[in-house]
Amino acid sequence: MKFNATVDNECGKYSYQIQAPPSPPPSKPKAPMTVGGVQCRDKPTSHHGDVSDGDQDSWAKWVCGDKNGWSGVAMKAGDEPLSWTPTQRDRDALLTYTVSWVEGCEADVESQGISNPVEGATCYQIFRDDFAKCTGNEGVGGSTQAGCLKYDFEGHGGS
Repeated sequence: MKFNATVDNECGKYSYQIQAPPSPPPSKPKAPMTVGGVQCRDKPTSHHGDVSDGDQDSWAKWVCGDKNGWSGVAMKAGDEPLSWTPTQRDRDALLTYTVSWVEGCEADVESQGISNPVEGATCYQIFRDDFAKCTGNEGVGGSTQAGCLKYDFEGHGGS
């Protein structure tokens, strides 16, 4: 919006223009504090070791647990991802658990706890779903976003 005017007084004629300030850029929508659907990896093109349901379950409990893992840890924008691959003797596949803040993601909270990122969701259940809901991809898993945190399980390697 513009407004143009002139003033004529004893000293002369003056013109001026009043212009509204530019509109602020539209705000980026904030991430909903909910758990999204699992994004499964494609079936691998090369052979990898067998991914055991029992091993995936045990290690998901461990990495998310009160005594050992990421319990009590919170993440915020700019934090480095946390990633863990347990060493397993006599096992064919490696299991990697990763939690990261989604780049550019904004939420109504400054940080999120890894154990319980959003109401009603747990680290353990998200990692289990990243494995169990990805049928048909030979256990290589997938990832899920909860608020601004991305939980990624990947079964890989081995013989």
